[in-house]
Amino acid sequence: MKLGELLKGLLIGSERHSNIADALEVRGLVLDSRIVETGDLFIALTGAKQHGLAHINEVINKGACAVLFDPSGEGNELAGAITDIPVILVENLGLVLGELAARFYGNPSKVLDVIGITGTNGKTSCSQFLGQLLDSCGIIGTLGWGEWGQLNKTVNTTPDALTVQQILAEFVKGKKQTVAMEVSSHGIDQGRVNGVHFKGAVFTNISRDHLDYHGSMEAYLAAKLKLLQAPGLRFVVVNLDDASCNAIIAAAPKSVEVWGVSTQGRSVSSGKSVHAEGIQHTLAGIEFDVRWQGDVQRINAPLYGDFNAENLLCVLAVMLAMGQSL
Repeated sequence: MKLGELLKGLLIGSERHSNIADALEVRGLVLDSRIVETGDLFIALTGAKQHGLAHINEVINKGACAVLFDPSGEGNELAGAITDIPVILVENLGLVLGELAARFYGNPSKVLDVIGITGTNGKTSCSQFLGQLLDSCGIIGTLGWGEWGQLNKTVNTTPDALTVQQILAEFVKGKKQTVAMEVSSHGIDQGRVNGVHFKGAVFTNISRDHLDYHGSMEAYLAAKLKLLQAPGLRFVVVNLDDASCNAIIAAAPKSVEVWGVSTQGRSVSSGKSVHAEGIQHTLAGIEFDVRWQGDVQRINAPLYGDFNAENLLCVLAVMLAMGQSL
């Protein structure tokens, strides 16, 4: 792909930079200088300890075709001393990267049914359950990425924006149809899921967590709610027994169908509700009746704890929202 095509509408710079971008062929996108190969475009972000441009000599020696850099931190100063390779400034590069990577990999999420699962607890359980229940389902989350029972390691619950798009492209190549993806508040706030088209979202629960990063519960919830603005979102599953449910429902766009789940008989006033009734805990696991639109089915699962009744309800609501029958 030509660099100019990749940056179309995003590059605000000189005519010289535009001409350079139009001429360069990009073979790959790379964040880590250690794995640069000939023809790669190096993405230089501002890191917690140093700027990516600190590794520019290694990048040049390995044959990168050009560098995109974020001007924050030491970015502008470091870029000013570079003459051996095209270096192009992109404001807020970390937030733009998801869209860039999506373009480079052909917008893989547009041909996948991606379900984003967020919340303080239950993300991993829900993603693993969906990975077993949905047809041809890929998984991205705390335990890794791949398919159920065959996961590759990931560094973060939600990988960086470039890795997310690389994984989604691999799922397309592997003929996956759906993806169950854990979406952390850090991942949303840092733009790691920018460029991902979600079909559905799940909010498991919201409790005190990551306040060292977000600063307050209000900011933490606000970060989670950004998932509701994801392009292509059609439905959201909300735990009605969680204290934050009303705020989540209120933030959902009118175009997004709300599915509420409850073990305590609560329902949504506008949307669809799925209930768990008669919960029993046995040595074999958990049992309960699922009620939806007059239909009732008995669920038996080798899982323990009331929280897993909520997790299973969330998963069942996703299945129903995607057209499955109870």
